[in-house]
Amino acid sequence: MISLAVIVARVLNVRMCDSALGLTGLMLVLRRVVAGVLTVGSLAMGVMASPASAEVVVVLNSGDATVTLIDKDTQKVLETFPVGKEPHHLIATPDDKSLIVANAVGNDLVFLDPVTGKVQQRVPNVDDPYQIGFSPDQKWFIATGNRLDRVDLYRWDGKR
Repeated sequence: MISLAVIVARVLNVRMCDSALGLTGLMLVLRRVVAGVLTVGSLAMGVMASPASAEVVVVLNSGDATVTLIDKDTQKVLETFPVGKEPHHLIATPDDKSLIVANAVGNDLVFLDPVTGKVQQRVPNVDDPYQIGFSPDQKWFIATGNRLDRVDLYRWDGKR
């Protein structure tokens, strides 16, 4: 029997990855790097860059339901703020104007400004968004619900 994750990986042309904790997940192979995404169990990190400021590392703290912004050069915490229940994964939008955080238990998506890390918008009623990504043609946004054992597809028109 083939797993749901393997089917999604084949359909979306993504590769499977194993985390340091032995958990298997999906990792999109991004062609542009605005947010480098690393997933290790319940920890996800991304790097945001701004020409006017230092690079900022975004850390999702699933257990605390917060996001921490860290200055990459000084390794000092800039800010920690609540984002929603169990933030697990993040990804940059195709236009690089936002980072999307998937709050699995909170059943919502949070869009963050990729320069400041500030919340731009919340999208409620997205059931169990755990793994998230875009189709290769960037016309579809995909959210896999591990708890619900399903894949949700949303048409992406570039607007939130």
